[in-house]
Amino acid sequence: MQEIIKVDFKEYGLQENKASEIEAMFKPMLEKMVELESDYNKVVSLEINKETCKLASELRKQYVKVRTGTAAIHKDLKAFYLAGGRFVDAWKNTQQFAAQDKEKQLSEIENYYAIQEQKRVQELQEQRQNEISVYGVEMLNLGTMTNEVWESFKTGCKINYETKIKAEQDAEIERLRIIEEQKAEQERIRLENLQLKAEQEKREKEIELERKEIARLQAIKDAELKAEQEKTRLLNEEIAKQKEIELQQQLALKAEQEAKEAAPDKQKLLFLANQLRTFEIPTTTTKKANEIIEVVKKQLSLISDYIEKNY
Repeated sequence: MQEIIKVDFKEYGLQENKASEIEAMFKPMLEKMVELESDYNKVVSLEINKETCKLASELRKQYVKVRTGTAAIHKDLKAFYLAGGRFVDAWKNTQQFAAQDKEKQLSEIENYYAIQEQKRVQELQEQRQNEISVYGVEMLNLGTMTNEVWESFKTGCKINYETKIKAEQDAEIERLRIIEEQKAEQERIRLENLQLKAEQEKREKEIELERKEIARLQAIKDAELKAEQEKTRLLNEEIAKQKEIELQQQLALKAEQEAKEAAPDKQKLLFLANQLRTFEIPTTTTKKANEIIEVVKKQLSLISDYIEKNY
């Protein structure tokens, strides 16, 4: 049985006798699992067939009964121990409730003088705090101060408060004085700016008049220059046309002269080209000679074409 399932009670901080009581409740289910172990080993080693499937189904159902039986034992035991925990809590709470009031009453008697002193200090704290609150001061531990220390502290608070008020009043007077000075300076700057603006506007008008006069004179100058340029352009065009006419006339005369000079040579070359085309080629009988004759014919034809195209 221990080889199949083992739970160490020491890991849960239980005593052995208490753990044995719990194990005894689960013992029947554990014994049943031991009984089923041999059947399990047998089924898983069999070849799978319909009979094996049937055996596996029956054995699985037996394991289900063991598992659900164990779950039922677990549920009952857990409910028992939960109820026991609540029972223990009830004992503790009842005892605490019965003892708390007595402990409180005895503590008040035990600490009577300390409590009275604490009340005195608290009352003195509130009284003294009310006295210095008019000075805007909040302070702890006022109730523990001696009368001498308290009076000195209160006097210091009053002096500081009055000094602060005086400083604030002086600061306010200074602030108002500065505001008046700033207003006077702003008014001076405003008037100065108005004067500067008027002078600037006057100067801008003068500049605008000067600009318009310069533009008018420039426009006149540009118009005169444009007219002069147009006159020069037309003159240059007329000269260029005249030169072009003269050049065309010179080229025509030159071409006519060259044509007259070249006429005899042209006739001679054209006659040569015709002679080459009509040159009588001898008739040959051998292959080699025929090939040479064909080359000569082509060359004569090329020479004739060259003369006719280039002259």
